[in-house]
Amino acid sequence: MALIELYRYQLLPLTQRQLSIFDEPLTADQIRKRKNEFFDLAIASLREFSYNRAKIHHKLLLHSGPWFVFKISAHKSMLRTNSDFEDERIDDWPYVTVIINNDPAHQFIGVAPNVKAFTSTATVVKIIERSIARALHVYGLFIEIREQFDKKQFWELMHEFHGRILRIKFEMVSPIMANISKVLKIDLKQLNRDTNSHKTSLELAAGHDATLDVSTQNPLIEGCVEYSAMGGGDVAIKVRGLRKTVRTSKDIKTIEIDEIALEGPNEMLLDQWLSVFES
Repeated sequence: MALIELYRYQLLPLTQRQLSIFDEPLTADQIRKRKNEFFDLAIASLREFSYNRAKIHHKLLLHSGPWFVFKISAHKSMLRTNSDFEDERIDDWPYVTVIINNDPAHQFIGVAPNVKAFTSTATVVKIIERSIARALHVYGLFIEIREQFDKKQFWELMHEFHGRILRIKFEMVSPIMANISKVLKIDLKQLNRDTNSHKTSLELAAGHDATLDVSTQNPLIEGCVEYSAMGGGDVAIKVRGLRKTVRTSKDIKTIEIDEIALEGPNEMLLDQWLSVFES
């Protein structure tokens, strides 16, 4: 079985004003409706991913329907001993496998971690985000990619640090996907349309010598937690006695799938795994 770490991407118009896309005037709403079409064109046209720490290569294994499967490798060198008992360095290209579903109801990225290639899947996602951002700019779109996590982790932290929580900050991407934004009790979608805001922060801070008391019974907080957990944002928690801020993004949601889906991917096989990705 192969371990996959899950992320969610959202696509937002760069501006609420009308833009000319290849000499075709499009409103922000028209760009929203075609965002997945433009994403498909942008990522399919990428000749290379950019990474300034090492030379990298990529190979597109599958582009079928909403599915993309890539292998992305990083140039490394390894020391070995040859038949003359001499040490020599040879090239090595360890890789990660990346699965993308561009269906507007899903929009997730799964990365199979391989520390020999990249220190974390977050590094791989940043490479994808930065590389495709330039291509999406042509279509008047902006991309945000965030980790998915189990919302239970947030409430476990609330229980573990009860009486010591000084501050909670939600940083949420302005929602475009209706199926995940419905959990919010704040209309961030309309706020995006009115102000062109791509992110919204909600910070809860206790007073001097006090701590926060956060309950699952609060629908506003529960909605922010659930939306963030589905890949809509990040949560930073400041705890008395801890120097570092605790972040939910460190606990990325993972699933396991059969390695055959990575080594010989096809759309039918990946469609069968879709419920696992979205569970």
